[in-house]
Amino acid sequence: MKGMGETWCSVKRHFPNENFTDLVFSEGILRQAHKKNHSQFNDSVTLISIKTDSF
Repeated sequence: MKGMGETWCSVKRHFPNENFTDLVFSEGILRQAHKKNHSQFNDSVTLISIKTDSF
């Protein structure tokens, strides 16, 4: 997945026992994703920051 968690609730509802990873391409979105991960998902989502300047 990618982004700041728009689909996390749906994915967790359908796959409650699975771990998942989110790819983040922006520092601003990464900050929002960390907040959401902590407050709503008990830090259960692995967040990977991708530096876009490397493309």
